[in-house]
Amino acid sequence: MELSHYTSLASMKSRSMDKQPSHEPIRLVLLDDHVLLRESLAQLLAAEDDFELVAQCASPAEALKSLKDVKVDIVLVDRKRPANPG
Repeated sequence: MELSHYTSLASMKSRSMDKQPSHEPIRLVLLDDHVLLRESLAQLLAAEDDFELVAQCASPAEALKSLKDVKVDIVLVDRKRPANPG
């Protein structure tokens, strides 16, 4: 490919990044018992227009309670959670 093609693609990408998303953001719940990790992920997600963090939860019980109150698309779960129920 010619260099002009790459330049054209780069300018298209930069223009598309300036625009607001034309769709509804993906609504997320974070479930992790590590506060620092939860807060770090929340900060990363807040910088993205495509995601809306609707809840941060430390336990499955807390997550279930939040899921009753809001519409959620994805729940991000720490798969190495401690073996305690709740």
